[in-house]
Amino acid sequence: MKWKPRLFAACTTILPIFSFLAAETPNNEYSTVVRIPKTAALEWFLSLNEEENEIVRSEFYYEQAPSSSLCIAILSLHSNSIVCGHQLIEHCCKLSQGLTNPEVDAGLLMDIMKQLLFSAKMMFVKAGRSQDLALCDSYISKVDVLNILVAAAYRPVPSLDQILLPAAVTRLRNRLLEAEYYQLAIEVSTKSGLDPSGVWHAWGMACLKAGNLSSAREKFNRCLKPPVDLNQLNHGSRLVQDVIQYLESTVKPVLIVQDDDYFATLRELEATLRTRSLSLEMMCEGKVQHNSYYQECLFYLHSYGTNLAIISFYMRHDCMREALLHLLNKESPSEVFIEGIFVPSYENGKLHMLENLLETIDPGLESWGMYLIAACKYLQKKNYYHILYELQQFMKVMLEGKNVEEGFGIAFRVLQDFQLEATEVYSKVAKQLVKQQKYSEIRQLLKCVSESGVAAKNDGDTIILNCLSEFKNIPAEDLDNLIQDMDSDENKIQAYLMCNKLRSAYLVSVRQEKSRAVQLVQHVRQLAESSGEDVVHAICTQWLTVHQPKTRNRLGQGSRK
Repeated sequence: MKWKPRLFAACTTILPIFSFLAAETPNNEYSTVVRIPKTAALEWFLSLNEEENEIVRSEFYYEQAPSSSLCIAILSLHSNSIVCGHQLIEHCCKLSQGLTNPEVDAGLLMDIMKQLLFSAKMMFVKAGRSQDLALCDSYISKVDVLNILVAAAYRPVPSLDQILLPAAVTRLRNRLLEAEYYQLAIEVSTKSGLDPSGVWHAWGMACLKAGNLSSAREKFNRCLKPPVDLNQLNHGSRLVQDVIQYLESTVKPVLIVQDDDYFATLRELEATLRTRSLSLEMMCEGKVQHNSYYQECLFYLHSYGTNLAIISFYMRHDCMREALLHLLNKESPSEVFIEGIFVPSYENGKLHMLENLLETIDPGLESWGMYLIAACKYLQKKNYYHILYELQQFMKVMLEGKNVEEGFGIAFRVLQDFQLEATEVYSKVAKQLVKQQKYSEIRQLLKCVSESGVAAKNDGDTIILNCLSEFKNIPAEDLDNLIQDMDSDENKIQAYLMCNKLRSAYLVSVRQEKSRAVQLVQHVRQLAESSGEDVVHAICTQWLTVHQPKTRNRLGQGSRK
């Protein structure tokens, strides 16, 4: 019984054979003369005669070759389905090598490979071989990749062995990108389980370079995602940054001139030399809103960028006001202000511009308190004491304006955080309020100081005394009100004397303890004598005559000794 394995061997080999067929043609005009008998189809049999069998094998051929159904039918007779399954996979690998042959129908080969792999999978299922099933699925996915390339008429098509490893598929995808087969690269990535984000991004960049902005948006929408935290301290994904960088570097200055403008060439030259200021046509006060590329930048930043990225974009193009407004509208943390606005401002010598804009947007500066305090802490940590002092000088006038109480709260936090001399700061603020003739605001400031809980007993008096250097400009009624708000009679007397109100100083002095009152009245009388105020001098002399006779006698006895 040696013929069975020989039959198996013969049937799995494609052999040439001639077929002698004759067909009767009824309509042939010679049919009545010559009759051609119909030859029966040949049937192939093996016998027990080995020599005859060799002849049969040498003459055998498939009526249709290659035949996947015949191959599967023959292998299904084999007792070991696992071996047969691997045999089918091996046949697929060999068939895939012919995909590059222009004389071969690649589509037919792909269909056969799919059928063979499906049958192999069924054989592994029958054998319960899970590991072989996974191997078969891997080959099926690779065949799908090859099928994509064949359907797109891409050349050269790799064989299965050439794309088995993931790295090989990645290289194939990269070659497709280099050749700008973006759709193919997407399909290959999807079929192979590769992340297609890079392909969508490359396709989007190609659309940008071609000026097709709407198509670019569509492609980028497949790969760009908004950040989870808009306030994270970075500029978003690398993909978003690449898009913004390209758009910024692409826009050229546009000068509109008449054809008969003889100075057109000179203007173009000037535009070239002023690249820094005109290159992006993005001056926020000018035509920036009308620039399509500028709008594209904002679209991608607002859709996929962080607040820091948006603010940094505004700052790069001298749109500090827009950057500050965005910071406030999004209620971004102080870290975003420091990195996105404050640091670029002082590094580029624009700290005064920043301070002016802070006051312009919010004259009371209440909105900026948190950010300014954070800026002071940052400068202190960096040991940038010169900039810190400059910023503190700006913050010392935060109490100016209509809302002194709000400003005081901000300033109080600054003073506490940086251990500044509170009385000195408040005194300077009071002087500023005197210059602005906001005397009621000074009284409100004194109220805030006294209610702060950390002020010393006479801090309010000290503030008033420090601002009385401008007393000549203060109306009499407002001046009296300020002095009356002082807590200490000693300070009131000093204030009256500073303002040359000797009579008022006398009236407060006589209310003190007797010995102290005598000293104070004597001082007032001396000043009255020096300034020529005879009435006050006479009053002081009369009071002293009544209240210090014993002192005068003792002084007289001492002199006689």
